[in-house]
Amino acid sequence: ILINIIYGLGFQLGNSSFNNFLIVISLWIASGPIAAILFNIIFVKEKLDLLIVLGIILITLGSLMVVAHKEVSKLLS
Repeated sequence: ILINIIYGLGFQLGNSSFNNFLIVISLWIASGPIAAILFNIIFVKEKLDLLIVLGIILITLGSLMVVAHKEVSKLLS
């Protein structure tokens, strides 16, 4: 229940900050794999390898592009 309350608060604050629900849902989807990787590293004690680091970098870059989609579209046009 607490996690759902925190997610709801995050959606409300994100939606009011970005004025766009698509950005908030994209960032929320991208946070899932990062949370799973951090859980596996911290609690399961799996080793961090190059593919995991590359995946985190790609997810982060994709999230930044989603957040900055207006600026990116201005640069491309």
